[in-house]
Amino acid sequence: LYGSQAQAENLNLSENIKWGIRRKIENGSSPIYNQPYYGFRVNETAELVILPKEADVVRRIFAMYLCGMSILKIKAALEAAGITSPTGKITWSKRTIDMILSNKKYCGFSVIKSSEASYEIEKNHEPIITLELFERTQATKAERTNIEISEDGKKLRKNIKFTSQRSPETGNLRT
Repeated sequence: LYGSQAQAENLNLSENIKWGIRRKIENGSSPIYNQPYYGFRVNETAELVILPKEADVVRRIFAMYLCGMSILKIKAALEAAGITSPTGKITWSKRTIDMILSNKKYCGFSVIKSSEASYEIEKNHEPIITLELFERTQATKAERTNIEISEDGKKLRKNIKFTSQRSPETGNLRT
């Protein structure tokens, strides 16, 4: 009897905590909105402020991408210039560069996605790049991608020149 009562109290407490977190996210007061990313830090009043050297690298990554460089070439250029990654390593991961190019935080937005909903605050902090530059980058990424989503939700390659996928007609490997 006592065990089931304690379990019910724990469940009630858990639901109250989740409700409080959700409420802060919905009304924009959650500290999650000010989670720092490369190019930013949190100041003593818990606001995001720009780190000028890192912000220059972020702008450089966007500029290189829009000038036609691939993520792999950007990675090589950053490493050749001796610019350390967000984790302080001398090598950059392609995923890190792709995440920088895809993160709306760099144009002043803070976005929180949960399993139930997505919340976005515009002008949450000073932007490193313009919204127009971010949107151009997203359009360029969409044009350059080699992946398409079929009607049934499967991911397919647009260009099969260098793939090991099998042809649906013959069952042979595509070369």
